[in-house]
Amino acid sequence: MESHPPQTFMNPSATMNSQQRSPLPDAIDPYNTRVIKEPRGMIRLIQLVFAVLAFSITSSFDTETSFTISCYKNTKDASNRVLYQKKSTYQVEYPFDMSATKLTYLESCVGNSEEMKDKFLNIDFSSSAKFFVTTGVFSFIYTICCLYVYIKLWHLYETNPFFPVVDLAITTVFSIFWLAGASAWAINVSDLKHYTGPRYLIQQLDHCNKTLSEIEYDCFSESPGKWSPLYISLIFGFANLFIWSASIWFVYKETHFHRPSTNSMMMAPGTGVTSAPQTMDQTMMSGQIASSSMYTNVDGTAQSGLTDLKTNMNQYGAGGTY
Repeated sequence: MESHPPQTFMNPSATMNSQQRSPLPDAIDPYNTRVIKEPRGMIRLIQLVFAVLAFSITSSFDTETSFTISCYKNTKDASNRVLYQKKSTYQVEYPFDMSATKLTYLESCVGNSEEMKDKFLNIDFSSSAKFFVTTGVFSFIYTICCLYVYIKLWHLYETNPFFPVVDLAITTVFSIFWLAGASAWAINVSDLKHYTGPRYLIQQLDHCNKTLSEIEYDCFSESPGKWSPLYISLIFGFANLFIWSASIWFVYKETHFHRPSTNSMMMAPGTGVTSAPQTMDQTMMSGQIASSSMYTNVDGTAQSGLTDLKTNMNQYGAGGTY
């Protein structure tokens, strides 16, 4: 009888493991750019732009209101009636502490000479303006940090439950800050426009539209200033309030407060024990162990078949028949 060399069954589990593990580090993208296409990352980009526009427009605002004071001789001779005519301007700029801004105006023109005087108004809108700008600046800084974590440190954000919870808390705080800041600043912008307007300034001057020492003073408005930039900043302020409030939901979805209710849980039949879905690494490891066991069983079966064949051959060989 022809003898055949024993077949050798190789266990390919080691080869398969090396083929699967070697490309894994290269397959993981260190930058999670896909988050920009998701609502959570896209909203952060919008918050970044709107925060910059809100605080930059407010902090760079600058305008001036003006009025004119004329003094006349109390005489019927119209040709020689006007003595002096002086235009006064009042500067309005960030941080809108009007108590530190002087108003220079024509106080008297008695004796054919003009007399100028400085006046300070007891008006201060700096607290609400600074709070609005500070909220915008810190929102800008925080959104940059969030985008860095979302894109570069995404594995920490997705595996450590502490990061999403902190993100949710800070997002809620900024939403409250934008609500308070935008509301207070909207009220103060209206008051600021009124109290720095030429009509109000004229009312603060005792000699306007009066006759003193045979001199008649006439005061009239010139320019109320340009306030459209502040209204635009308010639009961005309330837009930030809406966007930050909306982002709370998308950040909340990343926390463990929301995930247990939405993740599909796997239950073993008849045990009542639930387990969380496996991660990618756990699934790959289970597949590798299963494949290794399969090849081990095939190898063991083949080796057992060869042993039985040799035993039968020896028995029949000893008896001389098959």
